Amino acid sequence: MKARVGQLAAKAKEAYEKAKKIYDQMKSEFDEYKRKFEQMKEFAEAATDAVQTGEKAWGEGKEAVAKCKEALQRVEKRDWDGAKENGEVAKVKSSRRSRTPRIATPRRRQPTRCFPGRCRTRSSSSPRSSRG
Repeated sequence: MKARVGQLAAKAKEAYEKAKKIYDQMKSEFDEYKRKFEQMKEFAEAATDAVQTGEKAWGEGKEAVAKCKEALQRVEKRDWDGAKENGEVAKVKSSRRSRTPRIATPRRRQPTRCFPGRCRTRSSSSPRSSRG
């Protein structure tokens, strides 16, 4: 009877080790997918912000163009003061649009291995500019 219990315990231990190996493999794959999902989620958020910023800039640009057209129409009618006022409003709108902060894009990662003469960083000069 004790021999039979010992055999069952050995089989149970084998089964446990196989199951643990499979579990560890699945957990590592799950963690990898989770990491990729988080990266995609961050990218989607950045893309949404970019779309919103772009739409806002597009709307402000359209308003500035409309004010410029209105100013030109007033110039044709010889309404100098009104044209100047519309021109100033358009100038303010276009300068506000140019001051809108740009969305930061992720930079490329630096290479992990550098070979002599092949690694470039932003601070180093390009090979073409050093040739003169």
